[in-house]
Amino acid sequence: MARATLDELEDRMNTTVSAILGSPISYTVFGQSAQTVQAHVTYPDDEVGFDAGSAMLQDITVEIDMAILPARPRDKDRIALPKRPGKVWKPVNVTRHRSGDQWVFRLKEVRDE
Repeated sequence: MARATLDELEDRMNTTVSAILGSPISYTVFGQSAQTVQAHVTYPDDEVGFDAGSAMLQDITVEIDMAILPARPRDKDRIALPKRPGKVWKPVNVTRHRSGDQWVFRLKEVRDE
């Protein structure tokens, strides 16, 4: 059996670390400065049909460990996502993960701020 190369091992390690730690996002607690935190972000897209065409709806969900963000996310907090540059989001529908150690919420785009 051939040994894995360093590049192959690094790719596996990065995938594992990313799955455990999540991805970096910018989170600004209202009244404080922005901080980069690790979060699990899902970007599912759904296509909605209209009479004259269609549009893509994004139902972005974020999971942040409560050890990283102890206070419950509020709608005045702001989030920036590297995969959606130039847009600002706020948390909505904040709940706890069934494990009890993560905040789970959806994002709503903030406009004209």
